[in-house]
Amino acid sequence: MRVHKRAALLAATAVIGTGLAVAPSATAAPKVANISVGSHNHHGVWCVQAGINAHFHKKVVKTDGKFGLKTRKAVIKYQAAEHIRKDGVVGPQTGSHLWADNSYSTYCYRYLPTVY
Repeated sequence: MRVHKRAALLAATAVIGTGLAVAPSATAAPKVANISVGSHNHHGVWCVQAGINAHFHKKVVKTDGKFGLKTRKAVIKYQAAEHIRKDGVVGPQTGSHLWADNSYSTYCYRYLPTVY
């Protein structure tokens, strides 16, 4: 799984870098803000929570669309598992990893901050 996700992230970065990117079927909202404690992006928070639960194949955090301390702790756990900066904030790097893990979800693409 890790190799496939890394390949997807590298391919997306390479394609975007060449200017040949083709827009996916879902469109990201322009400038999706980072998602963190107190975020009002309830759809994005739900996507983060659902993505973390899917990644660990169990319920790690309640999917209620509210980013509180338990969701922050779950984000840090996810970031540690992905070997990315552990700050409890879903920015473009963490959002991109979540998207690569759950790229089948066209719904969540527009609500997550990503690099692509």
